[in-house]
Amino acid sequence: MRIPFTLLLLVAAPACAHGPPLHDRLASTAVTPDGQGRVAVSVLDLSTRTRASIHGEAWMPMMSVFKLPLAVLALDQVDRGQLRLDQRVPIAEADLAPDMPVATAWKNGEHAPTIAELLVWMIQDSDNTAADQMLALLGGGTAATARLHALGVTGIQIVEPEVSIGARLECAGVAAPAGGWTYAAVLSCPDVPEVQQAAASKHEVEASNNVATADGLVDLLARLGEGALLTETSRRWLLQTMEGTHNGARRLKGLLPPGTPVAHRPGTAYTSDVSVAINDVGIVTMPDGRRFAIAVMESGSRASFEAQEDTIARLARSAWDALLRR
Repeated sequence: MRIPFTLLLLVAAPACAHGPPLHDRLASTAVTPDGQGRVAVSVLDLSTRTRASIHGEAWMPMMSVFKLPLAVLALDQVDRGQLRLDQRVPIAEADLAPDMPVATAWKNGEHAPTIAELLVWMIQDSDNTAADQMLALLGGGTAATARLHALGVTGIQIVEPEVSIGARLECAGVAAPAGGWTYAAVLSCPDVPEVQQAAASKHEVEASNNVATADGLVDLLARLGEGALLTETSRRWLLQTMEGTHNGARRLKGLLPPGTPVAHRPGTAYTSDVSVAINDVGIVTMPDGRRFAIAVMESGSRASFEAQEDTIARLARSAWDALLRR
């Protein structure tokens, strides 16, 4: 059952599955730069099963992190013969999120990219059109969440496409057009008054629909890394694709040694008033070949974007330092 975010703010003691030094290192870093909102972090060493989490059971807005479970579910359907990577998906012009690879390809005459192309753009470039098309192929949020549960994945709730979230943030107070929101409709919305923008951001912090716990995301990553969810071909393909992610370089990767393999998927929604979500989740490979899964989720802080990214980088480095010594 989902626990309201506002109630979670009253929880004083962080959850911990294992003692120091990993837990202590995380606990000293898992605070927002301005002392507002919440930081949730969960770490699992995939070799030793050493685990620690701070607020790891708190439900937090995923934003584009939800593209990771979407990719797992799409490849699950590929593995079961229900989808094909070379299958083409027609895209309407109204559904194009601007300044993203699907829109660029569409303008160059590619109006029906393959599922493989959509998955790469969704993971590596955080393309919202690709994500929304993938969610539609999977039957929508209810079907996607139900399939995650059938696979034994909990702690992740998918309800709606990116365009719906964008409409709430960018078109606060504006009635949805007939037929529902498209990116073309969102782009045509008038400027939202500051008070309405603040209310919309507050709503997403407290009651976002696409939510997850850091523990749940780490469990998903661990099962992906261990080959428990997908065929070996699909598993390798997804992890290699995640290693090529273009955004979020200052987050999990920010303070790790240059060249460290990090298969990750960030998520972001940041307004001038408050951060709805500054997240990054992934699998880090250490020099000895051991790997750890990590999920860091921040929400509700008014600190600068860079300061919140730095918090994620410090948490990843804390996990690295603690686990490398074991």
